[in-house]
Amino acid sequence: MTINRPDPIVQHPGEGSTSKEAILLAVQRIRERNLGGKSVVLFAQGQGPQPDEAKIVEVGMRAGLLLVREPLQQILFASAKAGLPAFQAEEVEGVSRCVVRDLTAEQIAGLVDAVFRDVCGIQPLAGDADYAFAAELG
Repeated sequence: MTINRPDPIVQHPGEGSTSKEAILLAVQRIRERNLGGKSVVLFAQGQGPQPDEAKIVEVGMRAGLLLVREPLQQILFASAKAGLPAFQAEEVEGVSRCVVRDLTAEQIAGLVDAVFRDVCGIQPLAGDADYAFAAELG
């Protein structure tokens, strides 16, 4: 399944052999483009909690911050489970703000993938090898 969005920075399937690899490509391109304060939206689409239920999740990225509408404790737990280094974070009005500017592109990709899989419960749809992913300017 493909997420159809206009002019994505990265789209998987299409780029990267896995969703996590596509996320890494997106982070690298975002950093190369030096987008300043512009927002980027990272999308994941896959199976939700029920069979045959599609689920789409959005995570924002802006100026070295990852913005996630999920409880911070769950994000920190998923990050630790994935073996990622500690980072500064706070939860403000239901949005977890994770400071990722000092993390490597690989570490950010690992964090985003952990959020999609472990916090949001995104899994591949039946017949797909991995969940669909896209990144675009917000």
